[in-house]
Amino acid sequence: MTEPGKFIILEGIDGAGTTTHLSTVADCIRSYGYKVDVSCEPTRLILGGIIKSVLNNRIRAPPESQLYFACLFLADRLDHIDIMRQAMQTGAYAVTDRYSLSSFAYQSLDIKEASGVPLDLLLEMHRPILKPDLTLFLDINTEVALARAGKERTSTELFETREFLKKVEAQYHEVVKQLREEYNIITINSDRPREEVANDITREVRKLISK
Repeated sequence: MTEPGKFIILEGIDGAGTTTHLSTVADCIRSYGYKVDVSCEPTRLILGGIIKSVLNNRIRAPPESQLYFACLFLADRLDHIDIMRQAMQTGAYAVTDRYSLSSFAYQSLDIKEASGVPLDLLLEMHRPILKPDLTLFLDINTEVALARAGKERTSTELFETREFLKKVEAQYHEVVKQLREEYNIITINSDRPREEVANDITREVRKLISK
């Protein structure tokens, strides 16, 4: 019987490098001979497409957009989990850019006229879902993250404002402190050059593989 693969998440505010370092994690895993299922949230599934359209202002969100987002993201996540479980059952490692910690950090905050969803409620909504074997939290200063994101993107999403991202950065720190053990979180300083961050990420992934 094939041993199930493991589940790894990259988390952090926009510009932290989560998308960039998906390949860092995947390449490390493949070097050990394992298959890798790489994905992201929002997903490329139907609900993920709706979320992206709202974030890019192609679809107008209702006034209660934070609760709306929380429910949409959770529904998209449940579909995502089914796909990841199938891959893991074949022995592949599932690696995703963003997961539930991003919901806890983003959807718990007020934005424009929409009130944030209480963090306790978000945590309760996510109690039954699949938990990761390793979460790599890429911790970055908001100013550095905005500078990086500005160089790489031609459009700004709903949540990508300086004031809001600073709040998200602080909320991520609170969530990481609260869920460090449950989500197997390792904090990586992502203010540094890409190669240094990649080296730390690779070290943590190797530790997991060797367990």
